[in-house]
Amino acid sequence: MKNVKKIIKEYYNKNYDHDDNIDLIKEKANINNNKKKGLLLFMKTKKLAIISTALFIITVSAIVIGCTLNSNQTNQQNEPIVTNAVITLDLNPSIQLTVDEKGIVASVYGANDDGKMIIVDVEDEIIGKTYNEAIDKILEIETDCGFFVKYTTSDEYNNLTITIDAEATQNKISEIETEIKAHVEEKLTELGIKIEDKITTIKNNTKESLINKLLSLDSTLNIEELNELSHKELINLIAAYHIERINLPTTAIEEMYNSFKEYEINIAETKIFKNFITSSSNLSNEIIQNYDQLQLTVENGLVILKQKYNEIFIEEDSMYNKALLEVSNLKSEILNLQNEIAKLEDGLEKSIKLAQLTALETTLSTAETALELTKESANSALELVATSLNEALNSLKEYIYQNSDLNSLMTEKANELSEVLNNEKKEFITKFETEYKDQIEEKYNNLLEQKANLIDKLKEQN
Repeated sequence: MKNVKKIIKEYYNKNYDHDDNIDLIKEKANINNNKKKGLLLFMKTKKLAIISTALFIITVSAIVIGCTLNSNQTNQQNEPIVTNAVITLDLNPSIQLTVDEKGIVASVYGANDDGKMIIVDVEDEIIGKTYNEAIDKILEIETDCGFFVKYTTSDEYNNLTITIDAEATQNKISEIETEIKAHVEEKLTELGIKIEDKITTIKNNTKESLINKLLSLDSTLNIEELNELSHKELINLIAAYHIERINLPTTAIEEMYNSFKEYEINIAETKIFKNFITSSSNLSNEIIQNYDQLQLTVENGLVILKQKYNEIFIEEDSMYNKALLEVSNLKSEILNLQNEIAKLEDGLEKSIKLAQLTALETTLSTAETALELTKESANSALELVATSLNEALNSLKEYIYQNSDLNSLMTEKANELSEVLNNEKKEFITKFETEYKDQIEEKYNNLLEQKANLIDKLKEQN
């Protein structure tokens, strides 16, 4: 049977016309009548269409998930206590769940590399389940991988933070907090995990926290436009971003995706507009040639940016990936040693192991600092390339602003531009996954191997 994420994507790509709400989008844009109105209309409709498109993804997911639940509807006899919410579990793996109005999980997302490792290959066992079933599955995998340490009362281990974002009164959200915390405690006890007041809960019933989560997923979103959305729409939008990125196995690849998407869509805009320019009888050859040269500079800038990303974040022998591998290996060693120590009685052997653990944790801290410095250095190099690309894009837009013929043409063709560009947005995830298919598969397989190795090592200890 096809997994849920592929069904969602296929339905989305084949059946959704992104331009259905163009009149609403135009009305929302509220364009001022000034000399830049053509480009402003296009830029605003472009941003609003991203939100409209993303909101639709969750609608599709609800349809598909609903179909998968015909024979397995909510197992709860009573109405679910948690609805229209985001639940985040932070142990070190950071994992987000969105919950719909029926208490069913609409999406799951690994917010860091450890979180992505936990959910890799089990997304379909989580999406479409009740939130309690989904939490159980996550806790089981985290225990299997050694993130929860059995047989220990040490304050250093098993500290879990649960963040609940739900639109509810203070009394209701306190009730939600109590229910989820009690369920987690019960499950961890069943798994043999000693928790002893190590669960911290954070509860939010305002939109601010949801907006911050969205900005962490896509920093290009407009805060004013997000503030206009309802609490439920914000949660749906979070779920939409989760689903869109469900196949991206590492935070580095996800950051690449976010960056390339913004630039690719901007460049798609320049290509589409160029078709109108070259077919216009009102423009001189000089204008066309100038635009063509500026657009070529922009395209070359993206090529250079992609080369730099590949050099830093994709090539296995890059400084970043070497530093990342060292951190990953040290984390695995520490997880296994922690679980080994937890089973030992006090004595010489345990003291020796604890000394080894302290040394490893010191080494890890140094390695993590080195990784962070490597990433900062890499981002500085990328920023130089991105700055050149942004300057090229700004030069091209300014050329349109300053040229009355181009500005008039942009105004005239704004709706057609939006319509064609929406197809580019719709297809971008597929294009990205095609272009980086080998790298994504390699990272995905690395996560599976890392996960399997952790589980096997713990089984050996048992």
